Amino acid sequence: MPRFVILLLLAGVAPGAQAGEKAGAWTEVSSPHFVAISDGGEPMARKAATEFETVRAAFGQRVGKMRLDAEAPTIIFALKSESSMKKLLPAFWAKRGGMRPGGAFFHARREASGRMEEKTYAVVRMDLDEYSRHTAFHEYVHELTRLNYKRPLPAWLNEGIAEFYGNCEASGLDVTVGRADPDTGFYLRRHAMIPLPELLGPDAMAKAYANAIYAQTFYNQSWLLTHYIIFGKGMGSGERLNQYVDLIESGDDPMEGFVRIFGDLRTVQNELFAYLEQKSLPAFKIRLPASFAQMQFASRPLSPEEAGATLAEFHRVVTPKE
Repeated sequence: MPRFVILLLLAGVAPGAQAGEKAGAWTEVSSPHFVAISDGGEPMARKAATEFETVRAAFGQRVGKMRLDAEAPTIIFALKSESSMKKLLPAFWAKRGGMRPGGAFFHARREASGRMEEKTYAVVRMDLDEYSRHTAFHEYVHELTRLNYKRPLPAWLNEGIAEFYGNCEASGLDVTVGRADPDTGFYLRRHAMIPLPELLGPDAMAKAYANAIYAQTFYNQSWLLTHYIIFGKGMGSGERLNQYVDLIESGDDPMEGFVRIFGDLRTVQNELFAYLEQKSLPAFKIRLPASFAQMQFASRPLSPEEAGATLAEFHRVVTPKE
């Protein structure tokens, strides 16, 4: 399955640890905004928490005054191997040749003490390279946009923004945001693009769910269009994108608002083709504040009972009732 099939349907997740089941050795690391739990030791949990803190900080610094935290911190399961992932999410291995994600993300709502609570979980394999966890970062960016926009963004923009900010590359305090994935350009140069009126329309996402090839084009082209309306000529490094989002938030029709801000669809489509043919595409270089490197972590081992209860709670929350 291609990496972009990232809407992980909770109905497919089967429990791998029930209440009372003994768990192996687990370590909990708390960063300022995340709780990472790992079966691979403290360094692995710390690395996972740092990666999510980086995406959060880069998004917040680039986008501006945005809400960056839900009521409860995201819990990250930082797993040491494919075997660990299989135990936690066995449904992904139930079908031969099925999806084998390096990362997954879950947003669940539950009733507790007479009120609705929301919980978010990320599950990542730490034995793979950072890009393999891209799915979880992508979905985490969806969580950030959900917290900030009262009206849903058009599907193409929602996915484009998640791809744009979910693919960060960090080197110390220096973070590159919006870097081009060579596979994206390679794919789009060899497959027909979706006509812009269709990509921007209400039915494109449904078609993406129904057809894997269409889906790959949809996600890649959504990233490209988002990249273009940030970096393209006359786009003001995202200023016109902000204007477009403001129109949507005020209740304007997304298609009409797009034409008003960016121009005739045929012209934009032609410019998008030309944009793709550039030798290289730009990216933002962000310098995180020095305080990021001084971020405090608290670490502790989890007892088998605590680990078992945490795993059971994960499955109780994300697995639907029969």
